[in-house]
Amino acid sequence: PVLNAVSAAVRVQQAASELGLHRLNPAQVKAATLILSSPDRVVVVQGVAGAGKSAALAPAAHVAKAEGRAVLGLAIASTIAAQLKRDIGTDSMTIAGFIGRYQQILDGTASPAHFAKAWAENAGAILLVDESSQIGTNQMTALIGIATRLEVGRLALIGDTRQLDAVEAGKPFAQIQANGHAVAEMPENLRARSPMMKAVAAMLNKG
Repeated sequence: PVLNAVSAAVRVQQAASELGLHRLNPAQVKAATLILSSPDRVVVVQGVAGAGKSAALAPAAHVAKAEGRAVLGLAIASTIAAQLKRDIGTDSMTIAGFIGRYQQILDGTASPAHFAKAWAENAGAILLVDESSQIGTNQMTALIGIATRLEVGRLALIGDTRQLDAVEAGKPFAQIQANGHAVAEMPENLRARSPMMKAVAAMLNKG
């Protein structure tokens, strides 16, 4: 853990204020706190469209960096990675680019010097993976393999099982949740303003 749960909850609200964001709602605090305080390497944030996931990630990233952790945003597409960089204020890149950078770590061909450099870049780091529902099984396996070998501090998978599925085979984001992994739920669409749109969003979320 970067911090214990009580300290994390306080610090993310402080960070939201410092960043000029609205006060985080309980679901946003829970998501940010899970990322910072879980003892697990892999954590999951399941949030509906418009739930304010980025608003929760930015304070979490801010606190993690203040605690000396490297933070990197990852996304399936370069446009989403660029948006993630703007939203959370940290370096971001595509998942394919990240896997390509550390392919030799995965296949065991990295020299000791290459491995040491890769480990120094990632050990204890926080990886924030946006739109995780779009990641196929092969890419998810590679991500978790790299995170494990390089002792990444946190691989936070953020997304919504009801949004777009992966182009490649598999639904690992949904499967991780279905198999009992701890999940921070963000069920409320904050973009919906009027009572009618709030009702519509709630019904859409229920299918």
